[in-house]
This record gives sequence, structure tokens and C-alpha cells, in this order.
Amino acid sequence: MEVGQVIENIHAVIPEDREQNNNNNSVQLNDAAQIEAAGIIIENVANSAVNTGINLMDTGDITDSTVEQRNDQTAENHTNYADATDFALATNINKQKQYIYNCNCSSIEGEQNNNMNSVQINDGAQGSIDSIVLVNAAASAANVGINMLKAGTISGSSVTQVNTATAVNFSNTASGNTAVAGNGELSGFFMPGPIIGP
Repeated sequence: MEVGQVIENIHAVIPEDREQNNNNNSVQLNDAAQIEAAGIIIENVANSAVNTGINLMDTGDITDSTVEQRNDQTAENHTNYADATDFALATNINKQKQYIYNCNCSSIEGEQNNNMNSVQINDGAQGSIDSIVLVNAAASAANVGINMLKAGTISGSSVTQVNTATAVNFSNTASGNTAVAGNGELSGFFMPGPIIGP
């Protein structure tokens, strides 16, 4: 079995006041983490494609002016492209699988935080955070764009604010006489050549 994360507890002891944190491609904030964080942009990112764009303008009189603010973003995560004359294959295999095994010989009374491709915010984390843009992303394609304009007189002016965003996550594209594109397991798949899969 091919998995993204394997956790096995054999003869393990996790007391009531203890934690087991097993994170793979994850964001986990514990114990009042970032509780008073402040910033224009705050990002916590794991295994992700993230674009964050911000345009800020604070001005006085802009009469008869031209103002343009743009954010053009493209984010892709876990993308595969294949192109062939006879055979093309594009896949993400088992990237979402997590295997957790606690044997009956283990004593687990505490807390288990087993995270894969996830965001977990615990125990008051980010409780009083102060931010214009806050991004917590795991296994994602995320675009964040913000335009802010503070101005005095703008009569006769042209003001343009544009956010153009494209986000693609776990995408597969295959082209050819025989084309396969997908997310998941490939087991015993027949193609001209060897067998793909366990």
C-alpha cells in the first residue's frame, strides 16, 4: 500500500496529559500560536501553491489621474501533464491517503493529532490575530489578491482595480492515442509495456 503518511503505534504509551502530533504536508498551530500576530499578510502554508498579491495606495488629490491596480495570479499544485503519440499517462497516486494503526498493546489516553494535507488550529491559536490577509493552506492551490485605495479628490480620474486569479489543485492532463489522467490508485493497469501499480 502506497500512502502519503503511515503512523504505527506498537506498545506505545500516550498519557492523558500528552499529545501525539503526526503531521505530513500540514499546518498545525497549537498553544496560543500567533494569538496576537499582526501584519498586512500572514501566511501558513504547507505543500501548496499560493500566490498572494496586495496593492496599497494612500494618496491625496488625484484629480484627472489614471490609477490602475492589478493582481494577476496563477497557482497550480500537484499537476501532471503528459503528451505522447501512442500513450500518455498523468496521475497523482494516493497523495490523500493516510494510514494510522494503534495496536491493542498500546495505551493511548492522550490526544492524537494525525494530520495529512490539512490545517489544524488548536488551543486558542490565532485567537486575536490582526491582519488584512490571513492564509492557512495545506495541499492547496490558493490565490489571494487585494487592492486598497485611499484617496482624496478623484474627480475626473480613472481608477481601475482588478484581481484575476486562477487556481488548480490535483489536476492531471493527458493527451495521446491512449490517454489516462486521474487521481487515485493504479493497480494492474495494462498499457503497451509493463504493468503500472503494485
